[in-house]
Amino acid sequence: MKHDVLIPYRKGSLWGFCNPQKELLIKAQYEDAVLFQEDRARIARNDLYGFIDREGNEVVPCVYEEAYAFQDGRAIVKDDEAYGFIDLMGNMVCPCQYEDVMEFQEGLAAVSQDNHTGFINLEGNIVIPMEYELVDDEIGGFNESVVAVRKDGKVGYLDLEGKIRIPFQYEEAYGFKEGLAPVRIGEKFGFINSAGETIIAPQFDRASSFQDDMAIIEMDGLMGYINKQGEIVIPAKYDFANPFHEGLAAVEVNLATGFINKSGSMVIGCRFDFATHFEDGRAAVELDQMYGFIDPSGEIVIPLNYEDTYGFFQGFAEVFYEGEKGYIDQEGKEYFE
Repeated sequence: MKHDVLIPYRKGSLWGFCNPQKELLIKAQYEDAVLFQEDRARIARNDLYGFIDREGNEVVPCVYEEAYAFQDGRAIVKDDEAYGFIDLMGNMVCPCQYEDVMEFQEGLAAVSQDNHTGFINLEGNIVIPMEYELVDDEIGGFNESVVAVRKDGKVGYLDLEGKIRIPFQYEEAYGFKEGLAPVRIGEKFGFINSAGETIIAPQFDRASSFQDDMAIIEMDGLMGYINKQGEIVIPAKYDFANPFHEGLAAVEVNLATGFINKSGSMVIGCRFDFATHFEDGRAAVELDQMYGFIDPSGEIVIPLNYEDTYGFFQGFAEVFYEGEKGYIDQEGKEYFE
């Protein structure tokens, strides 16, 4: 029977999978385990990686030096110091032959060799020649059917067929999000639309892609936020600023981190050494080199008992305690012993 919720569970030094009641459904037998994605979970034996299905069947043997979660039915794997892709049953759809690869986005994945990047389709065939340089690691490939790439020292944009959507003319430019992309024109950053038209005039020292209708801008060494009309809605007064998630953004003032809302009001005071963005109503915070989690009111709802964390994903968070990895849920229940 297929189990709806399977949570990686560490019992001593071995990993299995349990349900929310902590009943072990797949016995602890692996050196490592992560959450399921696309009905596959990466596991490890003898320092090599493979995948199991929700029944616990090892559908991809543990033979790879590295392996990453499935996306669009494909997973990145590494063998003999080179990267390729497998499908959900472990069939090799793209041999391990590239120095670097990115996840599939909109049916294409960036692959790199000898400092040149091209794109393959889901069958592993090169559909955009390897003659470019990928310039936006944050987006990592195609978004809104275009990708920013560099050629002959200039950045432009390609469409899904590899045709030039916006000519190679920018010294710096990044990917499209929410219909706009930040580009440097002269010494300043502005924003263009997918037709290459300047929508927000170049006036900022730096700029990020839009997220949640807001983009981070930098002026005179300080950061703030603009809206899609190019209006500064939160003045550039922060030492560092992060994108908005779930209506809040982490900002830094004098080496302390707190959270603001979209009106620019400080709703969680700058009292933490570090904070991640909110996900599933929880944000990881660090104080005195220990991590815990707060809710949107700033209340510590999971104590600062952990040495590190990657934040919440699918309702669970990886945490590190006494040098070992484990998982917790949003209430702080620990899935390790």
